Amino acid sequence: MWKVLCIAVTAVCFVLCLRSQQKEMASLVGVAAVILMFTVTGGRIREAAAVLTDMVQNSAYSDVVSVLFKALGIAALVRVASDICTEAGEGTLASQIEIMGKVEITLLSLPLVMRLLDIADQFLT
Repeated sequence: MWKVLCIAVTAVCFVLCLRSQQKEMASLVGVAAVILMFTVTGGRIREAAAVLTDMVQNSAYSDVVSVLFKALGIAALVRVASDICTEAGEGTLASQIEIMGKVEITLLSLPLVMRLLDIADQFLT
């Protein structure tokens, strides 16, 4: 965690110094910092994913938990991409990324919605 915090603080210092003179370079430094932070935490993320995968596979609700974790991952990636676009001054692109993320999560959850509708139908009949 300390490495990520150090990367973030260092990147913010560079971005603040560069923003007034070279806005494009400041945005690139921010993007590079995000990529570096993901690289640093990649091993820990893989470990957590392995533990969560084991938990999901041994659960009675494995398909539900699986969809929830995938939706969480999509939401996190969409947020990072949207923030990068917003920082670069591309608000329209950021909005489109957010819309596509919502569509993707909706499509991902459709099988669960269908299951819930089937269960509701069974109770009503």
